[in-house]
Amino acid sequence: MAKKAKTNGMMRYTTYNFTDHDPILDWVDMVKEDSQMSVGEIVAKSRVSGSTIRNWIHRNTKRPQFSTVAAVAAAMGADTLPITPEARRALRKEMQK
Repeated sequence: MAKKAKTNGMMRYTTYNFTDHDPILDWVDMVKEDSQMSVGEIVAKSRVSGSTIRNWIHRNTKRPQFSTVAAVAAAMGADTLPITPEARRALRKEMQK
């Protein structure tokens, strides 16, 4: 989580640096398995390039664009994205089971 840092009387937020990849990719994998859709079906429904989705699967992408994640998630039938801290915590708990 980003932390507040005070410099020269101004508040700024530090960024969260992923060590490997954005955790949203783990969620996308989970939704893909639940939907039982192939990459080709996801490409056809989301209009996101197949190479982009394959790069996510093989973790060749560190920070995916929010719009492409949202398009792929909607194509797979997800109606929400875990973007709030509470939703991310719940997702981590669910994935640890």
